[in-house]
Amino acid sequence: MSGGVEELNKALEDIVKFEYDVFLIFATDDDALARKVCEGLEQNNKRCIAQFKQDAFQIGHNVFDNVVRNVSRSNTTLLLLTEKSLQSHWVKLETILALEESTRSNMLRLRLLLHNVNERDINFLKRGVLASVPVMKVDFNRNEWSKELAEEIGREIPLPDVLPVGSMAHGLVFSHYTGFLSFVLPVLKEKLKQTEIYKRCPDKVSMKYNMLLPGSCNIYADLSSRDEDNGIEIKFEETLEFTAHHAGKLRNFSLTIYKITREGQEYYFFADFPNVLNSMFKMEAEQLAEVDIRFQIARFYYTMNEMINHAENKVCHNTVQLVLFNEIVETMQDALWHVVSTGVQDQANQTLNETVASNLQQPIQRLNDQQSDSDKEGNDVTITCYEDCSKDKNVAEEIGHFLEQKGKKVQMYSQKALSVPKAKWYIFVLSKEALRESDTLQFLCTEALAESLGNNELRVLVVIRDVDPRHIPRFIKSVNMLKTSEPNYCDKILKSMTGDVLRLEHSLPAGDVATGLSWAYVINYLVMTLLGKSSEETGKLNLKQRIQKFLKDKNIKCGCIYKMFIVLPMSCTTAPKLADKANESGDGTKIVTHLGLTEPVVSDTGGQKGRKSFLHMYKHEDTESKRNVCFIAEYCTPANCMREMVENYKFAGLSEEEMRKQCDDFAELLPDIIGREMVKRKLGDISKLVQLIYYDDKSETLLSAIGRHIDEAGSEMIFAEEMPPRTGEQNYHLP
Repeated sequence: MSGGVEELNKALEDIVKFEYDVFLIFATDDDALARKVCEGLEQNNKRCIAQFKQDAFQIGHNVFDNVVRNVSRSNTTLLLLTEKSLQSHWVKLETILALEESTRSNMLRLRLLLHNVNERDINFLKRGVLASVPVMKVDFNRNEWSKELAEEIGREIPLPDVLPVGSMAHGLVFSHYTGFLSFVLPVLKEKLKQTEIYKRCPDKVSMKYNMLLPGSCNIYADLSSRDEDNGIEIKFEETLEFTAHHAGKLRNFSLTIYKITREGQEYYFFADFPNVLNSMFKMEAEQLAEVDIRFQIARFYYTMNEMINHAENKVCHNTVQLVLFNEIVETMQDALWHVVSTGVQDQANQTLNETVASNLQQPIQRLNDQQSDSDKEGNDVTITCYEDCSKDKNVAEEIGHFLEQKGKKVQMYSQKALSVPKAKWYIFVLSKEALRESDTLQFLCTEALAESLGNNELRVLVVIRDVDPRHIPRFIKSVNMLKTSEPNYCDKILKSMTGDVLRLEHSLPAGDVATGLSWAYVINYLVMTLLGKSSEETGKLNLKQRIQKFLKDKNIKCGCIYKMFIVLPMSCTTAPKLADKANESGDGTKIVTHLGLTEPVVSDTGGQKGRKSFLHMYKHEDTESKRNVCFIAEYCTPANCMREMVENYKFAGLSEEEMRKQCDDFAELLPDIIGREMVKRKLGDISKLVQLIYYDDKSETLLSAIGRHIDEAGSEMIFAEEMPPRTGEQNYHLP
């Protein structure tokens, strides 16, 4: 009896929650087909809303508001994909809004219905959260088609069920790029040319980064090996090293060069496995979390391929060769031989082709620019604001003056007009006052977005002043948004305008990247760095011994907290140097000093030999209390990755608002993962060696956050020489 009541209550809750079961999205040319689908669903007791329904679009409301309204009041959004709808950019916008509704409700509220198109025709949509959306096909000649479709649509699919580790592969692609590729690719060819191997035989050296992507995600520490069946041998040749600053610390990069031989032929190449794949493999192999390896490696390949070939990412063009292989049917050696031998032989032709293509592209680009100038009436940008608000007007004038100094043709425009003059770019300044007082400004923003949408381009930039992004109308969130409070926001506007235009499909939400980044950070970095050992030459020192050696070598008398501080600002913004950031807000009574680097952990991983991971030692001095203490700290690199996704890689699909939420999620997930008994048992216990400093960098300084956590640390202290245990009020970190 009680079960029946509970089911009835749940059914009533669902009815109250949603006015409709299905919101049907389709292209106008597919009206007849859409009506047939709608009728079939209604015959199976599904309440449907579609643009041909009387209540679908309210008079007096813009199309964006109506779309948002229909998505929000429907339990499921059904996207009817045909040859015609694939060309509709409005359909893409509605898809984006439906996915945002899914991420908010944590339920997959979107379904794809294909008619006379194949899944390969929608690859451009299979990114971010959308990669997990079920794809359905209907045979309208079958009597049961409507019943089967209604049943499939009625099936509740929690996002964690289809994505138990979130959009892991999507996040790991950007993690690998921001933490490795962005440093390596710009210098790769020059570094290779400096080797003795290249000087000796330049026609035998592959100039690309060969990225190995095994179907199992199982990576090897060293590529040196022999494939007896195919007669292929790979040998280590040399390692190139260089350093660069990343997320506030100096990082060592290793490029391992190998030689591959077969039947007397030999070539030289740089290749490795992305270390981030190791996290997916271990999670599945050690049963730490449910991971669909085949699904995630396919997503990793697809997203990485898009990343390195994206128009906004020219530094990657023609520098990376993805080597996806199935170990069951193909050996790593055979896969590498094919891409390296073919690649080296084609390099001369590729260079010639690139030169010809470049010469052809330049006049075509100039012709397009001239045509664009004519079409857009000569304006690079129009800037519109709520003129009755002096602060908004000042922001608009500041942006306009900055862009004019950079050679852009700018037109300031009144929000009181009925339309915005055509231009290459449209900038709107929004504030609390503008949203409250000026419906016209939102209308003009809608008009500009509609024009961009018609060309499948997002040429609208929204600059917000003193307003929470959550209060921005949802249709506006699909465009690039910048805050006046962001440092150098005018530079970021210029960067957006001078880069390649963002296509609408790149606004598809990335989904949950925090889960994957958390796991990868623990497995690939924290466990290795904190539990690993230094090289044999330095005595294979563990963490405690590395700290002691550092203190002794530097003749430091005060102790060091026996854990690593991971600094995570809520804004995900990292400074070039942690100590400088800490001291910039101090009054001189408390000082943070960077003392240097501990002995590195040295390991072979993913084909990179001798990879070094350093820890940074700092000293916190309080001149008033005369208390000094050393501590190990660094910025949280996944936070830097998310910030980069928002600022520099708009096609990543991560908004500022979503980044803040995922930063909160990361702050909860990281200690949870580290504290799990299964993780401790399978990977090693680092729970007492990590302290997360998660702080609101808008209201608290880094110096204050560090001082607070030092006072709360309450952990073991390490000294240069072994000291007797503390008793009573003894405090060994006093000088």
